[in-house]
Amino acid sequence: RRYREAAEYYKMAFSLLKDSLLLRNALYNAAVSYKNLGEADSAVAYYKKVAELFSDTEDALDALFSLAYFLEEKGESEKALNYFLDLEGELRKPQDEIELLYWLGETYMKLKKPGEALQCFRRIYLFHPDAENWAVTAKLEAARAFISMGQKGKARTLLENVVRERGETDEFGKAALQQLRALTP
Repeated sequence: RRYREAAEYYKMAFSLLKDSLLLRNALYNAAVSYKNLGEADSAVAYYKKVAELFSDTEDALDALFSLAYFLEEKGESEKALNYFLDLEGELRKPQDEIELLYWLGETYMKLKKPGEALQCFRRIYLFHPDAENWAVTAKLEAARAFISMGQKGKARTLLENVVRERGETDEFGKAALQQLRALTP
């Protein structure tokens, strides 16, 4: 919990480091330290440094994702969206792509763009049905998008599907039932 001290040590290490792996780690850890201190500008600057200096590495993608997520947490959805969009098509692991689609959808919902959000959520459950918790979560979020677009019938169908697949005692089934009850006049 000594993030201030950690951030200062990482800053001192930058000038001494010649090894790119150590430098990447120091920059990234400085970003995390500043994030934990609540110093958004410094955190953003260090995430950006990792992304710029090591653009051809997985670390750059991790830094951009962390930056986008951090901005989304801070309520800076427009900025976050731009970074999330920069990552589309760049991620190598299906799990990372799924997580990106989820956060893109959430960001679009916060920006009151449910149509775009729906596209993201549908890509998760249609193209990654084996990503069990992600797929069912995406269905619940897609139902929320349908509701916000005034398409309650489509939301109802999706929610009923979740209850049928997961059962009424499953946490996702319970969440779907709760949303269904809210839809019923």
